[in-house]
Amino acid sequence: MLEAGVCAVWSQLLAGRLQADASVSSPSSWPSQNFAKPGLSVFNLRVTSCVRVFAAPSNYAGAHLASYDYAPETKADLELAELPTVDLSKLDTDEGKREQARVLIDAVRTKDFFYVTWYAIAQERIDVQFGIGQKFYELSLEEKLKLEPDLESGDYNGYRPAGRRIVNERSGLKDRTEAYNIPKFIPHFAAKHAHYPPVIADNLTEIE
Repeated sequence: MLEAGVCAVWSQLLAGRLQADASVSSPSSWPSQNFAKPGLSVFNLRVTSCVRVFAAPSNYAGAHLASYDYAPETKADLELAELPTVDLSKLDTDEGKREQARVLIDAVRTKDFFYVTWYAIAQERIDVQFGIGQKFYELSLEEKLKLEPDLESGDYNGYRPAGRRIVNERSGLKDRTEAYNIPKFIPHFAAKHAHYPPVIADNLTEIE
């Protein structure tokens, strides 16, 4: 659900021509207070390639949702993928921009996933997004299926239940991944935005 804000950074990085622009905040100009300690976030470009730059105010209205229990790191002996890291703190110099452009382009072309550091988003805001998502997926399957799009006509905005794809032909094992896509906040999708369940409708401003 993380979106918007630094879309211009990604598009310009991909083009390899990120220039000094007053409309795009640079790491050195980001305020330091109210931010969580710099950490890591993983982005898959199939889902989102943008993040919003902002900090949670002390009277943040979404604080009641900022409770999310992250799954612990596995202790299984697995071969983990080595993912590249896009470091937004290096965008202050031309060489840094070129370097991070190369990292991002390689990640998109060869890995599909990548880490982002120094994104300047308060952890509280991230937790709220995950909290909203968790509350949605806790709805009954009957409620969620009311939001299923017409996939055959190319509509992918809405709820897609698990089990639509066979991941192992020999055993017949189906996928266990459910997904809920919220369309862009533009007039074209006004009809979609008018039929959200309360957990989404009540938090639409925060999601947007």
